[in-house]
Amino acid sequence: MSKDLLAKIALWSLPVFWGAAGVYAQVLGTVEDVEEVAEKLDVHEDLPGHPVDHQRMQDHTQVMVEIVTEQREMRSEQQDLALSVAAICQATDARCN
Repeated sequence: MSKDLLAKIALWSLPVFWGAAGVYAQVLGTVEDVEEVAEKLDVHEDLPGHPVDHQRMQDHTQVMVEIVTEQREMRSEQQDLALSVAAICQATDARCN
């Protein structure tokens, strides 16, 4: 092989090697990015929920407890009123349907 032919082969193969190196670098960079995102995701998944979410949950739970307590009080008052109305109806011989 002549020197001229070797020079042409070297000249024409340079872009191929350059392109292959670029693709290889891109793949390695992408792998590193994916690993970095995976690490961050693992750390994020291990964290407890956002503090605001916990506070909201506590607030909503407290409100629900208060509502249930008020409903129980109202139910008790309604039972007392029903007994009072029943006693009034029985004492006056009224028809209270």
